[in-house]
Amino acid sequence: MTKEAFLNKKPVIRKVWPINIIGIKNTVQETGIQSCYFYGSDRQKITDVFAVPYKGHLYFQLNGIFENCNKNDRNESSSIHNSFARVILGGGNYFYTEAPLANAWAQGFARGGIGAAVGGALAQSQIHGKGIVWDFKNQEFNIFKNCKIYNEFMLEIHPEGVLDCKNKHQNPYLVRK
Repeated sequence: MTKEAFLNKKPVIRKVWPINIIGIKNTVQETGIQSCYFYGSDRQKITDVFAVPYKGHLYFQLNGIFENCNKNDRNESSSIHNSFARVILGGGNYFYTEAPLANAWAQGFARGGIGAAVGGALAQSQIHGKGIVWDFKNQEFNIFKNCKIYNEFMLEIHPEGVLDCKNKHQNPYLVRK
């Protein structure tokens, strides 16, 4: 679906199937694939879409997330832009998903400042599973880059959900709760 089709709740009918992403640990296994690529009946990878509904689940494409994120989240990146992340939780105001993302500046510094082999490994170590919320009211994604940003988001809408940040990355199990 395009963003407009998603907002208008008018999905395009097209046969698709998911393929697991090799090397990505799917963290939420109880109800299906968390991170995948989608392919169409023409055996081509689906790209340049906002979302895909599949077997009762909704998947957002990372490119769609990056193109429609809050202006403060624009420096997040992924090495798998055309992949999709399944919505884990949803309600009338928000959809929540998780995806392996990294700060683009930190990855660029690691690759360019240190050297090819070591820099590439360091850049990959910058990738963390981060929580992402689609905000219906503002029609944008908010990426929980760290625990502090998660708490700032929660303070306004659910102060009881603020976490005690022991380190900079939030605990995904507590965020889902």
